[in-house]
Formats: sequence, C-alpha cells, structure tokens
Amino acid sequence: MNRRDFLTIPNEGTVKPKVVKRNLPIVSASTTGYPRDYVRHSWVLIEDAHAWLVRDALGFYAVDASCSHLGCMIVFDEDSFSCPCHNSIFTTEGTPVSGPARHSLRFLMVDLDDDGKLMIRRDRTVSADDRFIA
Repeated sequence: MNRRDFLTIPNEGTVKPKVVKRNLPIVSASTTGYPRDYVRHSWVLIEDAHAWLVRDALGFYAVDASCSHLGCMIVFDEDSFSCPCHNSIFTTEGTPVSGPARHSLRFLMVDLDDDGKLMIRRDRTVSADDRFIA
C-alpha cells in the first residue's frame, strides 16, 4: 500500500490532512476592489485571483497563494506563510525557510483597471520589493 492509498482509506486512527489544492484556470487578471477598501497592514486572500493582496506602509503587492512545492493553497500566519500539505513555511518575502519547498513564492503584478479598481495580474510576476502605490 502506498502513502496516498493509506491516507484515503478510512481506518481508525488514520488522520487525513485537510488539503486545499486547486486546479486554477489560467486567468490573466482578477479585479479585487477599490484601493480605499483596504486598510494599511492588511493581508486579504483574494480567492478569484488565488493570491494574497497585501497593503503595507508603502503600497499594495500580491503573493501567489500556490505553494511552490506542489501548488497547495498557502495560509498567512501573522508573520509567515505556511502550506498545510507538507508544512513548508515561507517568510513574508516569500523565501522558503523550512519544509520541502525549495523555490520562493511568486509575487504578482498589481495594477488598476479602467474603473479604478485594483487588479491582480497572474500573468506577470514582479520583484518582492515592488509596490503599487494608490
């Protein structure tokens, strides 16, 4: 019996981890709302964009919510990102610090659409230092 079969067969004492993994369609952009809707120092999961939208003291940035290991949805834990699938932990700058993930998280471009709403561009990556100022 392999590991995957063991986790899917309901045995007494077997713990099946809660895994959130999504097969996302390729979407070039997802609109998230007006800049004034977000307070400073907030971390908001934008499910349609499959990204964390962050507003810090300098502006807005977006972190891809897919773990760089196997694509499970990462969660934000006050001062780091973590993956519930295999316990990878990333700094808020996206750098892996423990677990099987070896690659950093992707930072996605944030821009405004024609209506003045924030837009997360999944088709464009940026540096972790880039901020959109609005």
